[in-house]
Amino acid sequence: MKLDPGNSKTKTNRNFIPGCYSDSAGLELVRNHVAKYIEHRDGFPADPSNIILCAGASEGIRVSIANLFLSFLIALTFAIYLLLRNRFIVYAENVVHD
Repeated sequence: MKLDPGNSKTKTNRNFIPGCYSDSAGLELVRNHVAKYIEHRDGFPADPSNIILCAGASEGIRVSIANLFLSFLIALTFAIYLLLRNRFIVYAENVVHD
C-alpha cells in the first residue's frame, strides 16, 4: 500500500488545529468514531458527548472517582449554604429592626 503524503497532510490539517489544546474528554472526531463503533457493535445508540477517552483504565477510574468526589463536595457546599443563608437572613433582619 502506497501512502500519499499530500492526502494525509490535508486530512490532518482539516481535523486538528496545531498549537491548540484538545477537548479534555478527547478529540470530538475520535469520540464520534467510538460512538459509531459502539452503536454498530451493541446495536444501541451512543452519544459522543457521554464518551470520555482516557490513557488507560487506571486513569479513567481515577478521573471518575475525582469527579464523583468533586460533585459530592459541590452538593455538600450548596446544602451548607442553604442552611446558613436562612440563618443569616434572620440575623440580618433582627439587626436592622433593633
